[in-house]
Amino acid sequence: MKQKITNYLWFTLICVLISSCATRQGDFSDRAIYERALKTNSVSQKAYDKFETKLIANATYKDLDFIEAQIKQKGDSLLYDSGQINSLTTSAKRDNIFFVNFFVSVFTPDDRYADFSKKKGLWRFYLKKGRDELIEAHSVRLVDNDRLAEYEALYPYISSWSTCYEVSFARSDLYNATKKRELFRPFSLVITGQIGQVELEYE
Repeated sequence: MKQKITNYLWFTLICVLISSCATRQGDFSDRAIYERALKTNSVSQKAYDKFETKLIANATYKDLDFIEAQIKQKGDSLLYDSGQINSLTTSAKRDNIFFVNFFVSVFTPDDRYADFSKKKGLWRFYLKKGRDELIEAHSVRLVDNDRLAEYEALYPYISSWSTCYEVSFARSDLYNATKKRELFRPFSLVITGQIGQVELEYE
């Protein structure tokens, strides 16, 4: 009898350990998928004037594969239920029908040029696809300070001196320039202003 109890306890312990390892492996896999998507979809570039840095930019192309990986990562971290994940995914897919989206983190040491919004007019964002006409951004939205912590968790390249924007291009403008509504690699995101320019290439 004592032997049976011992065997049962060992069996239970082994099952718990296997379950625990499987959960940890799954969590790691979800993180790894997002980190791989982030690396694949992110590009950084700097603009110099002689030896002086004029502009530093990091940008992430938010295609559907990336967005779904990001939602899954957030869902795992914040314990979203399936309904919340499905709602976020549906909203992202709906937005993706009309827009090509990027997250952009930028820095310039000259405070006079530190506003990258369209309203200020100091900088412009363009999509460049081969020899087709440049496509200007439809909207450039500043990320609110109260949401920066969330973004910093998702985009580790953000620094304390960065300014962060959500940049969107209308698929109608993409179609007018390329005769296609889908954006296929290679393409570039161009950020240009009077004191510097960078071209972030997505191969």
